[in-house]
Amino acid sequence: MWWLMICGAFAAPLSPAAVVDAALENASDIALAEARVEAAKGARYQSGGPRYNPQLQLGASLDGSRVQGQLVQPLSVTGEGVLDRRSATASLEAAEAALTRARLETAAAARRAYAHLALAQAGQQISEKQLDGASRLRSAAEARLGAGEAPELDVQLARLEEARAIAVWLDAGREVTAARSELVAMTGLSVDVEVESDPMRAALGVDDVGAATSRSDVIAAAAEVDAAEAALARERAAILPPLGLGAFYEADDGRTVAGPMLTAQVPIWKQNQGGTGAARGALMAAQAGLEATEARAQVEANAAAERLDAMARAADLLGRDLTADAAAALSAIQDSYALGQTDLTTALLLQARVIEGERGWYEARTTLAEARIEVALTRESPSLAGSGD
Repeated sequence: MWWLMICGAFAAPLSPAAVVDAALENASDIALAEARVEAAKGARYQSGGPRYNPQLQLGASLDGSRVQGQLVQPLSVTGEGVLDRRSATASLEAAEAALTRARLETAAAARRAYAHLALAQAGQQISEKQLDGASRLRSAAEARLGAGEAPELDVQLARLEEARAIAVWLDAGREVTAARSELVAMTGLSVDVEVESDPMRAALGVDDVGAATSRSDVIAAAAEVDAAEAALARERAAILPPLGLGAFYEADDGRTVAGPMLTAQVPIWKQNQGGTGAARGALMAAQAGLEATEARAQVEANAAAERLDAMARAADLLGRDLTADAAAALSAIQDSYALGQTDLTTALLLQARVIEGERGWYEARTTLAEARIEVALTRESPSLAGSGD
């Protein structure tokens, strides 16, 4: 992370890969998912071997004339331990799949935040050009008024346009601050972090989006159902308490007695009704969660397939860099008015159209970038959280 902090300190534009890496290190959702994996590993390890520890009892009289003891190993004869192991294994699979999904969602969120900051930075640059153009038109209007070539109305309109451009420029700075705050909170990077001003840098290429595949959130939900089914079977098996197999020893005034022993609880009053009911409810919740996750995944997969063609067409239309065209058009408009070739109303209208068009180009590229990110998340492309940008 030290090199990321140095980059932030010098306000050098960071790549999307660097931002994704920082988000993956900083995300609390990933930390929680990793903690669940560790807890599931512990539960699975604990479920191995005998389900119950042996019980040892020792006793002796105060004068030492009598000594007694017994060792009992509780054993489930209904397969409770096997079912517990099965449930723990499925829970671990669910936790690992959920961790995979958390990493992908964090990476997608980081890329979206990158695109939003890039759009905000581009908007600030456009607003600076807008303000510069308004100031040039105001200066030209004042010069033409002094030369008797323009009415005072031109100066008044030009000054008002300059004031409006100042307000837009100030608002653009606020949007940059908000977008940067979002990115910093997500990644933990320096507060003056900069990104490249093209929102499409945050997106994956068409070839990196990937093909449809099994989604980790669906895998996690299905594993949760498996775990809940095994847990319900375990609780039902626990209706019959474990049998205790062991041995006893007793010495009393030189007389020694030893032998095997068997202990058992008779399930008359308590039959694990609470555990069975809770497990049944957990299974119902897991099944509902799986159905909802599968439905959402199917809808997103269908939408992703439909959007790919639209994204390809949009990429062709937006592929040309229009910033140079916008700069040239603004300069031509301002020169045209200064030379008296265009009236101020036309110049202001044309300048607004150019500014609006350049903003629209950046906004469209941001929308396209977000669409590619969403498709990559839907298809769980490994490149989404990779470092190959």
